[in-house]
Amino acid sequence: MTPIILLLVPLFLPAAPAGHQGQLAAEFSLQGQRIAAACPPRPSSLATCPIEFLTDHPIHLAAGSLAPQNGFAFGPAFVTHRYSDARDISWSADGVVAPGGSWRAGLYFKMVLTPVADTTTVPITLSAASTDADVVIHPYPIIDAYVQATSLRTVFFYGLGPDSTRADQAAFGMQETVVGTRAVYPLFARHAIRSLNLSAIGEVNGRFVDLRDPKPSDLPPVSAVYDEQTAPGLSTQPGVVQFGEGVRMKPVVLNNRLQFNYAFVAAQFVAASDSHYSFQRWTADLDQEFSFYRTVIAPASRDTHGPNDCSMTLASSPCPTPSLSRNRYGSVGFQVYASRSWAGGSGAVPFYFQQTLGGSDIDGERRLSAYEDYRFRGPGVVLLREHLEHYIYGVVGATVEAEQGTVAAPGAALSFAHLKHNTAAGLSLRAGGLPVASVTWAWGSEGHRLIAVVNASLLGGGKRPSLY
Repeated sequence: MTPIILLLVPLFLPAAPAGHQGQLAAEFSLQGQRIAAACPPRPSSLATCPIEFLTDHPIHLAAGSLAPQNGFAFGPAFVTHRYSDARDISWSADGVVAPGGSWRAGLYFKMVLTPVADTTTVPITLSAASTDADVVIHPYPIIDAYVQATSLRTVFFYGLGPDSTRADQAAFGMQETVVGTRAVYPLFARHAIRSLNLSAIGEVNGRFVDLRDPKPSDLPPVSAVYDEQTAPGLSTQPGVVQFGEGVRMKPVVLNNRLQFNYAFVAAQFVAASDSHYSFQRWTADLDQEFSFYRTVIAPASRDTHGPNDCSMTLASSPCPTPSLSRNRYGSVGFQVYASRSWAGGSGAVPFYFQQTLGGSDIDGERRLSAYEDYRFRGPGVVLLREHLEHYIYGVVGATVEAEQGTVAAPGAALSFAHLKHNTAAGLSLRAGGLPVASVTWAWGSEGHRLIAVVNASLLGGGKRPSLY
């Protein structure tokens, strides 16, 4: 795949049913009216016009950070819905290119079954400065299908295990295509224990990776410094079918001010042509957050939306607009993340599927921010995070956090001993449906660094498929 295909992504959308063609034409017409209202020939449009072009539908400009070292990318995005009494079906596509040549293109399908509006739940707002009561939707079955290709020019590699050094740095380029489907099914939604907000998760993904030398070549390529023993999967990258199953709990207590987000997932990676690279993985992600006030800060992503969609409810058209009213939003939280991958017998976990700590990982998740990106890599990872977030004014918030973590060497068990640690402080911007932007200053034992990131999805949009 070449970057020119990014411009053709919308052509691969499923043909709209005859009844939906009229709806799509109406959506374009309504968008034209909203653009005219947001972009009048006067100075006020300098604030409203960019928001319209970055968030509205069916067409808008997609923008956000790719994996670290690969730049800020932008390009066209398309999203449309088809609603009925029993389901909400949406299609979404985007293609973005960074100035350095890295790119991502994706096609995303989502079906939300039996949506039921609930106005009895304490509202959660997507706009960090809105006080209006927004409708919250009960959990219900969600089915996703997607095709996503990502090409990265530079990814750092320092070797495997917690004892790697900065002198071990090398780099590689990679392209990964993910083709798959995912389902979230609520459990006991009509029983007394529904307050646990318990869901079953299942997924099947095909993962196809191709490694190459990095560009530009100011760092030695991985192939010149490491071999198959020190970087399993370097010599060959077979296609992998990944199966995943798990459960997720998202209960809320204390009048919705204490929120839990717990997920337990098991995965099996089956290499198509070489069983030596088949492996298994388990992951536990335990996150809890306490809001200082009755108004709760909304999560950055929602299951009910694709990555290019930020509508407030299933049936609403525009994304929320920023509001600069002075409101109180603040929370304190604690997260425990642990994951372990292992291969049976003489097998090996490919190094490009092993998770990393340091800066941001390949999915853009910040972990041990003060260290270089991808600084520690291994088949096992454990991370503790404590954070405090409070909004200063309107859509601007301040964040302070501490992190401790480490990775396991191949063949070694996870351990909470000798954790690396850092402290970070920064500002975040959650403006209407615009992607979350953050600037963070972090410091630790290997120095300090400034990280500026713009989320690749709209605020309130769904997450993209992981590259792990």
